[in-house]
Amino acid sequence: RLGPKRAEPIYRACFDPRGRSLVASRLDGSLVVFDAATRIERTLIRGEGSPVVALAFSADGSRIACGGRDGGIRIATFPQGVVVRRLQGHVGEVFALAFAPDGTRLLSGGRDRTLRIWQPASGRRVRLVRHEAEGLEGAWPDVVVTACADGRIRIVEADLAMISPRFIRAVRDIIERKARDLNHAKRLLICADAGGSNGH
Repeated sequence: RLGPKRAEPIYRACFDPRGRSLVASRLDGSLVVFDAATRIERTLIRGEGSPVVALAFSADGSRIACGGRDGGIRIATFPQGVVVRRLQGHVGEVFALAFAPDGTRLLSGGRDRTLRIWQPASGRRVRLVRHEAEGLEGAWPDVVVTACADGRIRIVEADLAMISPRFIRAVRDIIERKARDLNHAKRLLICADAGGSNGH
């Protein structure tokens, strides 16, 4: 068991890519880090009043992004906890965050039914896609995958130059085989329902 003895809500938690640290968000929007081996807790980022409801690490573990109920996104260095970029654009909660494998782009999705792709280095938004439902979770293999509140999984082509014809055919085959069984399709992708439970 990790954390203080007193009851205190945890809104989101995730391990760093190496599995050595667990990052969790508190009610005030602060992020705390638990060492998986020693169970020692320390503050990573101080809270700014809005609970953090989305977390994502870059693949190399050097940065962490957090999205709040106020629609703001912070990107900080890890394990230093220095906020290096603030992204604004969403109206309402940010539910989904995911770094591209190379760390040059960040996916965000939220209650405003938009999917946004950012350049973390510059803070510039490079793409905006409107959804019919809130984006609850996201994943980024070679293309962007989002799971939405209406029970649908959507695939968005992020950069056609990065996608091989073989990969596109493979994705098309998966969709065609699983389109009649959404529950099974959800198990193939990182997804979450509105209650916050995770599945594969």
